[in-house]
Formats: sequence, C-alpha cells, structure tokens
Amino acid sequence: MPQRKSGLWAFTSQDNAFADWKMCVDDTSYNLVESDIWSDFRDECEVQSFDRDGASYKLAAKCLSGFTGAADLFVALDGDFSTRYRLSIRTESAGLSGEMVVQSSTLDAEFVGACPEGLVPGAKEMRGGMVVQPPEKTAPASDWAKP
Repeated sequence: MPQRKSGLWAFTSQDNAFADWKMCVDDTSYNLVESDIWSDFRDECEVQSFDRDGASYKLAAKCLSGFTGAADLFVALDGDFSTRYRLSIRTESAGLSGEMVVQSSTLDAEFVGACPEGLVPGAKEMRGGMVVQPPEKTAPASDWAKP
C-alpha cells in the first residue's frame, strides 16, 4: 500500500456526512488501512487479493470482528499520496435477519500542511474541534499487505 506524506490531511466525502475531519499522519506509526479503513485490520482481516496499477490500488479481504461479525471488505485507492488521494470502501455482511447488507463510502483526502502543535500522529480533529486520540501503534503496512 502507498505511504502518505507525513503531516495534516483533511478528509471529506460526498456520500458520508460524518467524513469531515483532519488527521495528523505519520505512516511510520500509523498505516493508511488501519487508520482510514479498518482499525484492527492486521488482527481481524485476511487479504484475499491486492493489485496495483500505477497509482491505483485494489484490496479485497475477509474480516471477522466481535463488533461487525464476518464481512467482505473491498478497497480502491488512487492518487499521488503526497497532495491528495481518493479512498473507496465497500463492506458486505449478513444482516440480523440474514439479508446482505452493503455499506459503501468514498473519501477524498487532501494534504493541508504541517500538523498543528498538540495534534499527535494518528489523532483526528473532528468538525467542531473535538480531538480523537489515536489507537495504540499499528504495524507498518509492509507487515500485513502480503496476500
């Protein structure tokens, strides 16, 4: 998976009203998949396929967590990862009555500069100023992105 430029990234989405935050990024500590897509990816997901075509990446994985149950995860990424990137995510899982539940969202990320004082790598500043602290340090992408 690509490594983003370290610094402050702004996230927006046309199809997800909750995707409006800024995040301090230092991918030596927080990789893109675990910080942007699935927080426990390394422990809960198994990569089924991973393809790269130039600046475009596609990932498919089967995931299982106590929170979501079993889910198929599909991710598409493209961009230069130093000024911008686009992230499309789709999950498919069984609903409570057995019906297939599909959730999808596309996020646009834009590099906006250096991280402000006090916003540590992995922390997100939500719309309105609330800061969400990062989870524990995650593994480098090179440790899990091997099908």
